[in-house]
Amino acid sequence: MPAMMLIMAKSTGNNQENFKKYVAEGPPMMVKYGGRFPVPYSVPQVLEGDWFGEYVILTEWDSREAALEFWNSAEYQELKKSRVGAIDAQILLFDSKAPKK
Repeated sequence: MPAMMLIMAKSTGNNQENFKKYVAEGPPMMVKYGGRFPVPYSVPQVLEGDWFGEYVILTEWDSREAALEFWNSAEYQELKKSRVGAIDAQILLFDSKAPKK
């Protein structure tokens, strides 16, 4: 079953030099593990409720397992260190069922 990873983030203004590495290397690494970017970067319009972030990124995966293989990989765990302190983020993984035809 396809899965989606939703990243909601805002910059803290700190550690931006290290964050440049994350921005440069993260997307190609996701693609290497099968991730696709239907919404690579967007500033949302809030219609209702409180929004803490500045932007969203939506990635699509063939399965939850594929997304978790990326997320738990040693190379991503190492790269993830470069975003620590640079952004505050909420990252959600959820199954995405295709509509019935």
